[in-house]
Amino acid sequence: MGPSRVLVVGGGIGGLSAAIALGMARFDVTVVERQQDVHSSVYGVGIIQPSNALRALEAIGCAQACIAAGFPASGWGKMYDVEGNYIHDNGNVGSNFEHNVYVEAIGITFQYNHLGALLPGAGGNNLKDRSAGLVVRYNWIEHSNRQLDLVHGEDSVLVRTDPRYRTTHVYGNVIIEHPNSGNNDICFYGGDGGSAQKFRKGVLHFYNNTVVSDRTDNTRLFRMATNDESIDARNNIAYVTAAGANLQVLDNYGRLTLTQNWFKTGWTRFVVSRPKGTITDNGTVTGTSPGFVSLGGQDFHLTSGSQPIDAGTLLNPAVLPDHNVVREYLKHLSSVARAVHGPLDIGAYEF
Repeated sequence: MGPSRVLVVGGGIGGLSAAIALGMARFDVTVVERQQDVHSSVYGVGIIQPSNALRALEAIGCAQACIAAGFPASGWGKMYDVEGNYIHDNGNVGSNFEHNVYVEAIGITFQYNHLGALLPGAGGNNLKDRSAGLVVRYNWIEHSNRQLDLVHGEDSVLVRTDPRYRTTHVYGNVIIEHPNSGNNDICFYGGDGGSAQKFRKGVLHFYNNTVVSDRTDNTRLFRMATNDESIDARNNIAYVTAAGANLQVLDNYGRLTLTQNWFKTGWTRFVVSRPKGTITDNGTVTGTSPGFVSLGGQDFHLTSGSQPIDAGTLLNPAVLPDHNVVREYLKHLSSVARAVHGPLDIGAYEF
C-alpha cells in the first residue's frame, strides 16, 4: 500500500508549513496556489511569528531560517518587573501543571512580591519560570509544591538563544517550606523534559537568601537536571526545624559550590548514596539555630550574637555591580535598604 495522498490548498506560511510537516510524516503532498510566484501570495504586511509559531517551525526544521530572514520585534515577549504583588490561590485542584506564576520571557525581574499558598488541593509550584535573564530578589515565597522551578525555555528559540539564558540570579528572598507541601524541593534548576540540549546549562547564583522549613520529613535545598548545570550558593541560611540530617543539600546531578552558608548541624550532602554530581564546600557555618528574632512570628531578622552576623563572604564578582545585595524584603510587598557595615551577614537580613 502506497503513502496516503494529501492536497494542500494555499501556498502561504500555513500551507507550506503543513506540507513540510506532512511530507516528514511520509504523506504524498500536493500544494496548489493560484499565484504563479509563491512570494506574491503574501501581501505587504508584517508577519509576526510568536513563540508558539517558532516552536512549530522548529519542529519542521525551519525556525532558524525564519529568524535569519526576519527581525526581532522590540518588546515582543519581554517583561521587566513583577513588583509588589500578593500572588496566591492559583492552580487547579488535583493538578500539578498549573502554578501561582508560570512565565517564559526575556529579561524579567520578580521583586517585593509575596507568593503565597495555591488553591487548596492544587499541586502546582510557586514560581515556574522558563525565562532568559531571570532575577528573583527580595520576595517572600511560601506554601507550594516546589517554591522555585527554574527550567528550560520550552516555547521560544529567542529565549534559548538570548545571552542571558544561562545566567540566573536569586537573592535576598525569604523562602518558607511547610509540611504537607508535596515536593520537598526548594529550588530546581535546569530543565524538565524533551531534549536536554535545551536545558539551561548555566549558572544559578543563589545568595543571601533565608530558607526556613518546618517540614517533619526531609527538605531538599537544590536539585539540578544534569551535570551541565551549576549553582553558586553563598551567604544563605538554610534552617530546618527537624533534625539537621533532614536538610539534604543536593539531590544527585549538578555542580554545587557552597561558600559561607549557615546550615543546621548534621546536614546531609546528597539525597542519593552514589551521586553523579559534585559539591565543593569552601566553608560552611553550622549550629542548632541561626538566631532569628522570632521563628514562630516569622521575623527572620537576626538577634545580637547570632552566628550569621558578619560571617558572610564576598559576592561572586560575576554578579556585581548590577546584582549587589542592597535591599531587604519588608513584610509585606515592600522593601528597605540593607544596612552596610562590616562584612555581609549571612541570610536575607543584615543585623
